[in-house]
Amino acid sequence: MSWEEKRDFVAKNNLKQTSKSCDRRIVEEVNVKSGFSVRDEFAKDRDRIIFSRAFRRLEHKTQIYTHQKGDHYRTRLTHTLEVTQIARKIARNLNLNEALAEAIALGHDIGHTPFGHQGERTLDEIMIGKDTLSDRIYPSIDYGGFKHNFHSLKILDELEVKFKNIQGMNLTWQVMEGILKHTKTKRDGSTWQLKRFIQDENFLNNTMDVPYSVTLEGQIVNVSDEIAQRQHDIDDGLKDNALNINYSSIAIKIYKKVIEILKDCEKNKNIKYISEESIESLSTLKNHIKENLSLDKIHESIIALKDFDDMKSSVDILENIYNNKFDDEFGENKYIADYSEIFKINQLTRDVIDFFITDVTTNSMNNILIKGVKSKHLVNNRVYFKNKIIDFSTYGKELDDAIEEYIKVKILNSYNVNRFDGNSRYIIKQLFKAYYANPRQMPNHNLERLQNSIKKVCEELYSIQMFIDGKYVNIKDISFNNDKKSIIQEYTNLLKLKLNKINLIGYNKKVVDSNEILSKISKFNIENRQIEDLTEEERFLYAIREIRYYYLSTICTYIAGMTDNYAIDEFKKLYSGTGQ
Repeated sequence: MSWEEKRDFVAKNNLKQTSKSCDRRIVEEVNVKSGFSVRDEFAKDRDRIIFSRAFRRLEHKTQIYTHQKGDHYRTRLTHTLEVTQIARKIARNLNLNEALAEAIALGHDIGHTPFGHQGERTLDEIMIGKDTLSDRIYPSIDYGGFKHNFHSLKILDELEVKFKNIQGMNLTWQVMEGILKHTKTKRDGSTWQLKRFIQDENFLNNTMDVPYSVTLEGQIVNVSDEIAQRQHDIDDGLKDNALNINYSSIAIKIYKKVIEILKDCEKNKNIKYISEESIESLSTLKNHIKENLSLDKIHESIIALKDFDDMKSSVDILENIYNNKFDDEFGENKYIADYSEIFKINQLTRDVIDFFITDVTTNSMNNILIKGVKSKHLVNNRVYFKNKIIDFSTYGKELDDAIEEYIKVKILNSYNVNRFDGNSRYIIKQLFKAYYANPRQMPNHNLERLQNSIKKVCEELYSIQMFIDGKYVNIKDISFNNDKKSIIQEYTNLLKLKLNKINLIGYNKKVVDSNEILSKISKFNIENRQIEDLTEEERFLYAIREIRYYYLSTICTYIAGMTDNYAIDEFKKLYSGTGQ
């Protein structure tokens, strides 16, 4: 079967997602203007993401290296654009929906924190109760944690303002689900709760039993993210002089794995796990590395390399020579600015991308032909795929794992990256401490969002009251901007669950015993029970517990939205004594 016939198979069996207005949480009117081309629903989503404020902020959010280290290191924005380009290419190869793949890719990291994954980990530890900020947050309660892909949904479904009468950007379920599933959605011990990040969890709830995207386009973005990370982590790592690595050091590692794969394919004549096109692409990668290694000064004495039987020992010799003899001469990337070195680096990353795109394309098309139609299901008029179809081949995954391991050891575990992560963790924690101590240090719109959330808790769960200055006060009526300082102080103590410092009126209409209530709140768990089935006491306890959640969540959301620069500036203003 020719490649065009394979692509026709995809089209004839309707395996690509199709655009329908009813795929949104709120169905929108189609605005057709005579004489202008009409965008489909996925193209609309793509444009909404590109023009969002959160997307623009990605420019100054860390990928691995902060943008302050240099103009040529990847930021979260340039990473996103590279993932998008790779996803579009694979979607086009497979005759799937290119606009959908592009929209998912553009939004996949929109919920990322400042300072990369370290910022994410720090906020997650606070939101699961693991980090109590030196016992400031007491009692410790697991509120489901923080994860950037879940927070992306919160930005797109709630925080971004796009329409007058619709909260959030009202994206299609395919885009939202693909963004959520571009990375893991479950973990051991506890789980990130979808209901904390989206207005209507039923909008995606039917897809949550599947750990990967139920659309082929969403699966494309997942693997495109991996491909982009491998090539640009290599590229960025080679720019970092402090790592003491150069082209030869990483090329030898890749070369050894490539030779191992090709030797196995030649020995077993086994192309079941890798396509002929992938083998050809892998051979090109091998030949370019071999040619470029033979040009290096450190390899002049052993240019004549033999394939397969003698290759492993030859590469070992090369590696020993590099590690033992030439560390001092080449360890600090002294010729990184040399055009021949730049060319070799660019060729390496280009060949790596070309191989992975070829490997994923051919392996995925094979999966589509074998199990694509059988894997297709119709659930509530939605087309779902309940198998992992878009993926590396077995050998492609081996090479991906080998490169990832090298990156973790040589780059992610490096002195500079660890110092940056440690500094980032400190800044995030100090910001959280400051806002937790006094929420009025956050902008008014954050406080308004907090007050609206608390008002909702009071209306849906329990109307909570405090006795302040000789009168009963319903907390849903308290305003950070309009009430006096004494009321705000007691209100803030309630948000922190410092119940011994306030007169909180309980479900029995009496001032609560703070120790008793805190003990009950710490143990409280409604599991899968409905709110209407709770007793009055349980509704009261749940409401108090949720109030503290929204306090923490408001702070978490504010910090997560910051760029690296803004977070650093806020830290300086809060702790350097410079004030405004």
